[in-house]
Amino acid sequence: MLLYGAARAGIGIHDLFYNAVAGFYLTAFGLSNAVIGFLANERSFAGSFLQPVTGAISDRVRTPWGRRKPFMLLLLPVAAGFLVFISRPATPLVALIFVLGPVLLGMAVTAYEVLLPDTVVENQRGLASGVNRALGFLGGIVFLIVAAGPSPSKRLRRQRQHFVDTASASV
Repeated sequence: MLLYGAARAGIGIHDLFYNAVAGFYLTAFGLSNAVIGFLANERSFAGSFLQPVTGAISDRVRTPWGRRKPFMLLLLPVAAGFLVFISRPATPLVALIFVLGPVLLGMAVTAYEVLLPDTVVENQRGLASGVNRALGFLGGIVFLIVAAGPSPSKRLRRQRQHFVDTASASV
């Protein structure tokens, strides 16, 4: 169950980033509020269309790796995209990551969520689902703690405190 739920910790970090931090992160690139609003929130719109389609396709796909796991490979570019954020990339690359990341993650998470009935016996599914969600919550908390760590400059400390306050309220 812990192995199944481990991926949810990363998804929890992603969700906390998009819910609490994305808008602040994007302001550093000088984008308009309308563009920031779209980039920080398009995942809900994309998910409402992509997740049912992805679920239907993954129900019908047959590969040597199973029906769901090929879709979970979509997480690899999402993870790489978040690593690119560390280097403070050019604005067009940030926009591309903010648009494609949630789309790919939404497709991968759909396959991940429906993997539970394929891998966990029926009488353990409630517990596995609870462990899964708890690990997602813990992933977000760890992200919050790391983001609130020591800062070298006074300005960065203020920005981090603002982030921590906002993220804490969203958790």
